[in-house]
Amino acid sequence: MGDIAVTRAREQVVDFTYPFMTSGLTILARRSTTEAKSIRSVADLAGQTEIKYGVVAGGSTYQFFKSHKFDPFRRMYEFMMNNSDDCFVRSYEEGVHRVHESNGRYMLIAESNLVDYAVSQNCNLTSIGREFTSTGFAIAVKTGSDLREKISRAILSLKEDHVLSELREKWWEGGQNSCRMSEGWTDSGVQVKLSMESLIGAALLLAWQFRRTSK
Repeated sequence: MGDIAVTRAREQVVDFTYPFMTSGLTILARRSTTEAKSIRSVADLAGQTEIKYGVVAGGSTYQFFKSHKFDPFRRMYEFMMNNSDDCFVRSYEEGVHRVHESNGRYMLIAESNLVDYAVSQNCNLTSIGREFTSTGFAIAVKTGSDLREKISRAILSLKEDHVLSELREKWWEGGQNSCRMSEGWTDSGVQVKLSMESLIGAALLLAWQFRRTSK
């Protein structure tokens, strides 16, 4: 059992619960640069070649571009493949660091929840454009497991009680490290520790709610 992005391929081998989070794709850029001001959408990014852009190699965003048959996404995938050393990164943290150090010459395409968190933690970063695509994040369980229905009920209960929205407010839009909460806060480095660490609280809460509703 584990949390994972819901995809058609994965649905063939596991069962998914009701999604506890949805996320689209968006662009992460360095704030207040001429390059960032010139890009307003994914179409703008695809229509130029001076600014490099990329994704985490082999990840779900990479697979999205690889499997897409229509422009601008197909053209963007070909651009990234032709400039693979400059475009692909090995991890999300590496991608955020490259954006931060590029002075506007590199932008990362990633899931909006990750981008929003990076922006909240570093005042030198910003997100560009509207989200494109939409992916649900859910708990994957063994096919046919009765845990699917029980955990789905727990997730729905947390959602209806506004607990999940409060968790987002705490981890993404608030907290002592939030850029918006810190006057004059600057950082020459990059603070990105979302991954599993920042979701542990949500996972533990889901486990507690599951036990409570299963009694």
